[in-house]
Amino acid sequence: MISRVLTKRGDTFSLTGTFKQNGVPFSLTGVIVTSQLRKADGTLIENLTYTQLPNIGEFTISATAAQAALWPIEVLLCDIQYVFIDGTKESSETFYIQILQDITA
Repeated sequence: MISRVLTKRGDTFSLTGTFKQNGVPFSLTGVIVTSQLRKADGTLIENLTYTQLPNIGEFTISATAAQAALWPIEVLLCDIQYVFIDGTKESSETFYIQILQDITA
């Protein structure tokens, strides 16, 4: 799993992943997938957009450039939560997204 992602404030953000069970890609059809960016103190920064991709288990979490323009210059925490049809929940490992100042305007 990714432990740290670098991105520039104000750039379009997109991260692609594949959900696997026992090492095998698992279909997310019918699964509720959510992801949030938070400060270390728990303050919500952004609800990321989830998009299911055509390959089994593959998805993106993303934010527009306008959304990312408001992100603080610091390290934020993120994870991905899956709620299955039977109601069970599973979350990814927490990973870090380092927001850097965009140099070129």
